Amino acid sequence: MIRTLLLTLSIAAVAAPAAPPPDIDQWVARAMRTFEVPGLALAIVKDDEVVLAKGYGVRKLGESTAVDARTLFGIASNTKAFTATALGLLVEEGKLEWDAPVIRYLPAFAMWDPFVTREITVRDLLVHRSGLGLGAGDLLWWPESTYDRKEIARRLRFIQPATSFRTAYAYDNVLYLIAGELIETISGRSWEDFVATRILAKVGMTGSNVRHSAAAAGGNVATPHAPVDGRVRAIRPFDSDNTNPAGGINSSAEDMAKWLRVQLSGGKLADGMFGYALSTIEGNGYKNPTRSKTLDWEGRVNVTPIKGLTAALGFYNGKLGKDVEGTPTPALHTAQRWDALLAYATDQFRVGAEYFKADNWTAVILVPKDSADGYSVWGSVNFTPKVSGFARYDSAKPNKNTVPDRKDQYFNLGVSCKPRKGVELAVVYKHDEVKAGGVKSSEFDEFGVWSQISF
Repeated sequence: MIRTLLLTLSIAAVAAPAAPPPDIDQWVARAMRTFEVPGLALAIVKDDEVVLAKGYGVRKLGESTAVDARTLFGIASNTKAFTATALGLLVEEGKLEWDAPVIRYLPAFAMWDPFVTREITVRDLLVHRSGLGLGAGDLLWWPESTYDRKEIARRLRFIQPATSFRTAYAYDNVLYLIAGELIETISGRSWEDFVATRILAKVGMTGSNVRHSAAAAGGNVATPHAPVDGRVRAIRPFDSDNTNPAGGINSSAEDMAKWLRVQLSGGKLADGMFGYALSTIEGNGYKNPTRSKTLDWEGRVNVTPIKGLTAALGFYNGKLGKDVEGTPTPALHTAQRWDALLAYATDQFRVGAEYFKADNWTAVILVPKDSADGYSVWGSVNFTPKVSGFARYDSAKPNKNTVPDRKDQYFNLGVSCKPRKGVELAVVYKHDEVKAGGVKSSEFDEFGVWSQISF
């Protein structure tokens, strides 16, 4: 039993302000005495905030170097969540299917039973129901063996099952090695490289690494401990990399707090406070790919100073796809648009507002120039997890030069529900009116039912 621990806790509750329990240090000290742990690191995340990232005790029994928030620990089978995430990324990219048979991607893979070989899927690799017994195959890699992952995978066909396929749960490690081989085959990159670049780097876990062997490299690393002859002693780190996909990551409380934030936010990456995008287009879109004479430019920049609050600025400059080679009516003006947005969202509600100003948006090929401006406000609230209400109001002056007293107004109000996964229904009321010189030139009201089915 390893006695030096990395402990991570996630707390999902709504309270303010976020703070660790006042007696947390005493609680940790009592736990360390009870379980004879020389050192541990603790991370607590609440409401997307790191409440605590702290080290306790020493990195090695008999020495005075203290554990801190950046001390690396082997996170053991917590690594499996990263392997599953790596497979999920490949599924999202359309390179892999959860319920496709493993032999579609690894034709040489085989289990003891030919039926299981044919039927075992990518999903089955992760959920411990293959029919293998508890810990089956572990002696292929522990104690350290000379077998690499491909050899371990080849030898799986000689391990007899303990139960029927998909009828019982029994924890295993070896099928996560198969998952690692699958990641390498599909991506063309080793499991280590894929997880380090596609997950650790993206999450910001810059102090972590993906190899058992890195624990022996020194630095701010906790030494593993175990009871030997009735006494807790420091032991040599496990340094074989053949089982990295099942348990090879070394991480710290500081980095694991970042991982917890991603998990608690539903996979959202903390890429930073600022975001931007810039695009240029030549032509009239994929539906009419004719060549234009000029380039259209569009961009935006956004900032998120606090959780849930977003401010953004956007712009467009171009001919709106109307300045096309061979067109009898040339584009006379350049259309421009600027907009500013402010929005705030929580799990319970969303509110936002946007202002825009435009030049020649409807007059690119017309002789007189024109301009427009307007604003929108919107909001929604969740009454229950399946029922929400929403509303929106738009007001615009679309022809400030050519029809200066024209004003367009629109609003909607509705209720949406999700009776089951993939199905959304909404009842909505809409009102639209156009005024010029204080007189309504058009007006209509609509009441309807809207539905969406997702597959």
